[in-house]
Amino acid sequence: MHNTDSGGHLPANIRKAIDEKLALLGQIASMAAEQALLAGSLAEPEKSADFDRLLDKRQQCIDQIDAIDKLVNDKNIIPFQEYEEELIPRMKTILEQIQNLDKKTYTTIFNEMIVLKNQLGDLSRRKKSLTVYSTNILARKSMIVDKSR
Repeated sequence: MHNTDSGGHLPANIRKAIDEKLALLGQIASMAAEQALLAGSLAEPEKSADFDRLLDKRQQCIDQIDAIDKLVNDKNIIPFQEYEEELIPRMKTILEQIQNLDKKTYTTIFNEMIVLKNQLGDLSRRKKSLTVYSTNILARKSMIVDKSR
C-alpha cells in the first residue's frame, strides 16, 4: 500500500493520474453541454453527425478514466485525507453537472421522438386517404337511377 508523503499529500504519480481524471471529467461535462444544445435539432443530418461525434469522444474519455481508475486501484491506494476532502467533492460536482445535462438531453430527445411519432402517424393516415381517393375514379361506371318509374 502507498502511504502519503511526509506532508500528508498523495504521491505525485497518483496525484497526476487523479488530475488527469478530473480534466477528463471536465471534458465530458463540456461535451454534455454541447450535446444538450444539439439535442433539439437531431433531425438535421449535420447536427446529428456532430452529436454522434461527441458521443464517440465521450466514450474515449470514459475509457481513459477507466484506465486511470484501474491504475490507481492496482496501486492499492488507501484513502488519503487530501483525496477525500478536496478531490472527491470536485468529482461529485462535475458528475452531478454531467448527470443534469444528460437528463436535459434525454428529455429533449424523448420529446422530439414523441413529436416525430405523431408526425409519422399523421403521414400514415394521409397516405391511406390518398390511396382511397387516388384509385382510378374514371374507370368506374356511373349509373343514374330513375326513381320516377
